[in-house]
Amino acid sequence: MELILLEKVANLGDLGERVKVKPGFGRNFLVPQGKAIPATKANVEYFESRREELETLANEKMAAASARRNAMADVTLEFIVATSPEGKLYGSIGPREIADRLSELGHAVEKSEVSMGEGSIRQIGNYNVPLHLHADVDAAIAVAVRSEDEDVNIPAIIDGDGTATVDAEAFGEALGLAEEATEEAEIEEEAK
Repeated sequence: MELILLEKVANLGDLGERVKVKPGFGRNFLVPQGKAIPATKANVEYFESRREELETLANEKMAAASARRNAMADVTLEFIVATSPEGKLYGSIGPREIADRLSELGHAVEKSEVSMGEGSIRQIGNYNVPLHLHADVDAAIAVAVRSEDEDVNIPAIIDGDGTATVDAEAFGEALGLAEEATEEAEIEEEAK
């Protein structure tokens, strides 16, 4: 299927380019989202008559995305959640929760703009969550996940690529607390 792009699409092409895509991708995503139109003779003429208007609109969208990125540069989201003694969350924090929290703070972000390639957050720690605000504009938000239980605190920094740096001493202390709780539970169970 041959289409004319009405805006820049990541890994596909720029505004005005004619691209060949699989029919399902074009029919189910690009055309309904207003990102492309079929490359018929009438549509080519229509696009050429509106090219300047579409380029201006694309530049405005990119400027707006850059302004949003700059406004969120120093934002840190903090989530206080229920956790197990090992620091694992009961539940998870995903793109919807991050987008909702940013929206509450006055930064309009859609769930689809939150890129969590490694999956939802399921462990306490500090994370850098990437945002894809525009085809050319990416940002990162600092997310701190803390336990509502003060005894559980495993400081870790987990980057967008999934690598983690953990304070070994704090992790050992938290693990020791978890082992003590497990031993106490086993002793109580044997006493019954």
